[in-house]
Amino acid sequence: MHDPQGRSDDDAPAWAEDREDTPDPAAETSGGRWKVIVVDDDPSVHSVSRLALQRLTVDGVPLQLHFAASAREARDVLDDHGDAALLLLDVVMESDDAGLRLVDWLRRERINTMIRIVLRTGQPGLAPEMEVMTGYDINDYLAKTEVTTQRLITSVIAGVRAYRDLRTITIQRAGLHKVIEATSTLFDARSLEQLLGGILEQVSGLLLPRESSVFFVARRPLFEPTEATPTVIAASGRFSAALGQPVHEVLDATVLRDVERSLAGLGSVERGDYSVYSFDLGGDVRPVLYLDGGGALENWERQVVSLFCANAGMALRNHRLYAEREQWLRAFERFVPKSLVHLLQKNDLRRVEVGDHLARDMSILFLDIASFTARCETMAPPAVFELLNRLYAIVGPCLEQHRGIIDKYLGDGVMVLFPSGPREAVEAALAVLAAIDRFNLETPLPDGPLVMGIGVHHGPVIVGMVGHARRMAPTVIADTVNTAARIQEYNRVLGTTLLVSRAVAESVDPAWRSALRSLGPIALRGRTQPVELLEVLAAAPAPVRERRAATAASFAAGVAALDRQEFAAATARFTEVVDADPDDTVARHFLYCATTGA
Repeated sequence: MHDPQGRSDDDAPAWAEDREDTPDPAAETSGGRWKVIVVDDDPSVHSVSRLALQRLTVDGVPLQLHFAASAREARDVLDDHGDAALLLLDVVMESDDAGLRLVDWLRRERINTMIRIVLRTGQPGLAPEMEVMTGYDINDYLAKTEVTTQRLITSVIAGVRAYRDLRTITIQRAGLHKVIEATSTLFDARSLEQLLGGILEQVSGLLLPRESSVFFVARRPLFEPTEATPTVIAASGRFSAALGQPVHEVLDATVLRDVERSLAGLGSVERGDYSVYSFDLGGDVRPVLYLDGGGALENWERQVVSLFCANAGMALRNHRLYAEREQWLRAFERFVPKSLVHLLQKNDLRRVEVGDHLARDMSILFLDIASFTARCETMAPPAVFELLNRLYAIVGPCLEQHRGIIDKYLGDGVMVLFPSGPREAVEAALAVLAAIDRFNLETPLPDGPLVMGIGVHHGPVIVGMVGHARRMAPTVIADTVNTAARIQEYNRVLGTTLLVSRAVAESVDPAWRSALRSLGPIALRGRTQPVELLEVLAAAPAPVRERRAATAASFAAGVAALDRQEFAAATARFTEVVDADPDDTVARHFLYCATTGA
């Protein structure tokens, strides 16, 4: 397609090759100028616009002019400069409505609602003012025959200021949204960055066209070998993706030298294409703000920058104090589990007092390393200490993953609470036994593998604080606790690894019930009433479970006979079990009891 003058859409006139003024490269990339695009197929319009506008400044900021000779060419320029403030647009170019079509494309397809558009036409009859102003999203209308240099300058100043104000509102709205989001979780590390980033966006919006900025905290002298490299805490504009990056990877060496000058006592360093500001808030740590875009700040702008840096520095200090407090709380929890105190329904540790208590049902688990005293006789104390810590390093996570609360370390044993109930306790016990098996395979010990005995009981307990005003501790007191300890001890008698009471067995996973073997009522040390115990075989190897299943009927009959004190019948039944499965230590113990009448 050719225009009325016979020129192809793809052809650019020779006079249009120099389509834009060429300012200092650093200023061009800094965003420190108002971009104005002139689109017209008349070379004289370009010349007049250049002469009238090339030295114009708006609020102390110079213009950066770009030129296009057709609507088609203008699309490329607009794609390259999406942050342009003003478009001076001719209507009639390669077609009678080329300029109006460009407006539609810019507003509807490119969704660019920021740029201000001033329509200039030499043929008002083809684009009547009222019809164009009401039908298209343009901001001003000029007839070329009536445009004077003064009128052009006035329109440009008005258009750039309108863009500035609209851009400021948009940026501050986005920044305010970030601030509001961040305040809900203010002391999270990411929320603090989001808060500072949101405030910085609002500050940058006020300082347009300097909307690209970097905020970080530095020490004096900068990049001292003993100090960590400062990182970007907040950023806006073209630096938005630099959050968390080392400062020396974001700012070039020239800027960093000015940062050092600022930190050395200059306070502010203002160049033609950027500015650096640092503020002394006491101590060696100082907040630093880098603004992309040249020119000295006005007094009110400097006050905004100073206020931001002061408040940001205060926010960082408060966040550091909060983080230290959280670290102290986490350190405290390593000695007194917060979850144990929470069982008392006390969310504030400061209000916990001696005598606070709560009654509830709970599962108690005791575990103990078999024959550990004998093992210690052959080991040096440091080796014993190291072995215990290596062991608890794998046992502890198994217990906590199943919501267990470690109440006490008892040398070679552990007392664990399970408020969630028996099922979690048994699952934790099986996980511990599996972990011990892996430990034995990976770390062979001179005195043989470690053997763990575990006992679990469920029942009512009292959770409370014992001690006196200056030294107290949470604990669990009840017959349930003593019974769980005695059940664990009975593993040594029977040669078993995991024993539970009937109260626990009632609540375990139904899939495991076939792997439970009742040992009948057992008289435990210190108790007047016997407790029915069950051996959990779920952790045993498959061949062992198969042998136990094959002798289950004889074993159950022997246990029943022994409970009735029918020792001859019990002896016969347990003899059958031992003959079929000589490694069944429980059957061998019960056979001894039956033959001796114990």
